[in-house]
Amino acid sequence: MSNLAFAEALPYGRHAEEIKPAGMAIYDAFISYSHARDKPIAAALQSLLETIGKPWYRRRSLTIFRDDACLAATPLWPAIENALTHSRYLLLLASPQAAESAWVAREIDQWLRTKNVDTILIAVTSGRLEWDDTRGDFVWDEFTPLPPNLKGRFASEPKWVELNTLRRRSPRLSRRFNDMGATLAAAIHGVTKDTLLAKEVWQQRRALMLASTVAAIMMVLGVTTAWYWRDAVQAHDLALAQQHEIVQQTQQAERTLMAAARAANAMIVGMARDLASRTDLPKDFVQNLLYRAQFLQDQIAETAAYAPDLMRSNVLALADIATALLRHGDPDGAIIAAKRAVTLAARLVEMLPQDIDRQRLLAESHERLAETFNATGNPKEARDALVIAAQLREKLAKANPGRQDLQDEYAAAQKRLG
Repeated sequence: MSNLAFAEALPYGRHAEEIKPAGMAIYDAFISYSHARDKPIAAALQSLLETIGKPWYRRRSLTIFRDDACLAATPLWPAIENALTHSRYLLLLASPQAAESAWVAREIDQWLRTKNVDTILIAVTSGRLEWDDTRGDFVWDEFTPLPPNLKGRFASEPKWVELNTLRRRSPRLSRRFNDMGATLAAAIHGVTKDTLLAKEVWQQRRALMLASTVAAIMMVLGVTTAWYWRDAVQAHDLALAQQHEIVQQTQQAERTLMAAARAANAMIVGMARDLASRTDLPKDFVQNLLYRAQFLQDQIAETAAYAPDLMRSNVLALADIATALLRHGDPDGAIIAAKRAVTLAARLVEMLPQDIDRQRLLAESHERLAETFNATGNPKEARDALVIAAQLREKLAKANPGRQDLQDEYAAAQKRLG
């Protein structure tokens, strides 16, 4: 049986930030797994660990390293070694394929050289794991899914869970997967599972109240933004007759308008990112909230034409709205929002064609559009968007040979095309 009661040792309410070694840990956990077999489970587990118990104002509750998600180009050992060094826990997705993987064995060797074996957590995705109290080790036979370099290394039964019954359906939708993930998350947080789940329920209730509040505030901001815009236009008309005095009033009104627009846009960005990571809110409620956000974004877009920084923020907000709509069952709305983000990013480039950051934003917008097309079953349109993004990345890389970040982004774009 799996060891499900292993998160009881540390005191109530102690969070991950409080047990990180000062100046050392960047990641709360490093996921070691077989890419050939367990990539979907690894991605789903990373998402669950990073969101369970997450306050609304933070992007994640834990920071998890998974090489496929955290490395921009082809994974290199120095980068992986650095991530291992700066992680508090190693989470091994155990399977026969992982047991035979040279990469997994190398990661474990590196971990054992610098870390305590007690910081290894195990999630079994295939095979059979059984602890022998008499021998003080796991039972090692042809079904044992552990790499050989873990044989005889544990002084007592380590912390592990079973996920090997979850492959027939999407793991993220499985109640058992969520339960096992909560067990692992509790160990990493250093709290009991009951404490962590109670915190998650509280965060969900708070998110519902916050979403209702945001909906009301957005309506007020929409009216306020329109009012300030009208005020700015009226001030501009008066300035034609009373230039010296009224120009100052116009400038003040425009500054007030920009402040209101920036505040509204920042709230939309935060709300869209939070909604994209939650599945506990009613679908119709979320979609209605996002439609209101898009309406307010259209109003902000008129103002953003005179403020490039606000326009850039608008592009990012639309991309996040697309992700949230996709997550909550509105593929058509997601595509519209993603296309709108591309249009605004292209307009930014037209305003200042030589600006590298604007060109990168346009490439990223095409890549986000490709992700949306892929998720909605439009592979041809997705590839077309990736081709455009790769062309933009290539142009930037060739024009700036000394910028390693641009070279890495171009390599990643080529890899996406296959």
